[in-house]
Amino acid sequence: MAAKGEKNMAILKNLEKLLKGAKVKYEVVKHKTVYTALDKAKTLKINPKEVAKTLVLKLVSGHPTRQAGRASQYVLASIPADKNFDKEKFRKLFNDWNKKMAKTEGKVFKAAKEIDFAAENWIKKNIFKTKTGGAVPPFGGLFKTPAFIDKSLLKAKKLLINAGGFKESIKLAGNQLEKIEKAVKGSFSKVKK
Repeated sequence: MAAKGEKNMAILKNLEKLLKGAKVKYEVVKHKTVYTALDKAKTLKINPKEVAKTLVLKLVSGHPTRQAGRASQYVLASIPADKNFDKEKFRKLFNDWNKKMAKTEGKVFKAAKEIDFAAENWIKKNIFKTKTGGAVPPFGGLFKTPAFIDKSLLKAKKLLINAGGFKESIKLAGNQLEKIEKAVKGSFSKVKK
């Protein structure tokens, strides 16, 4: 855990505040510059199942050929580094969750028809609010964005997550991730081929 009073410029300030506020034990892990979760696992010589890969997704509802009535929503989805993202499983999970949310809020439900990865420029502008961007942590609450987490990540005793930059990560207990982030849980990863 970061020492009391020590400023950790290596991780996002709002992330550090979140971790301290939740009274979570964590460790900042420095490593060489990496841009993928799998490279991070290889660099640090740890099991890829213990490294979270956080994806920023754009979900579009409405008819694909008509611009009127189309709406986009951005969400975070975290899976283990050794797995691939399963769009169909995620679409079902998202639409089930979105339907419940619409009913609770008295809104009209519109199913997501398309799923794509968010553009790098959108992430820089809306998540990091900088021109440089970074590695997105799995905490949607930090960015006012819904978060989804693959259940297999929560099985990891220790978990390495993004801290905001490409040279630092955060190590914490897998069950702590669930304690901090009230993410929607589901199974939306598949074995890499």
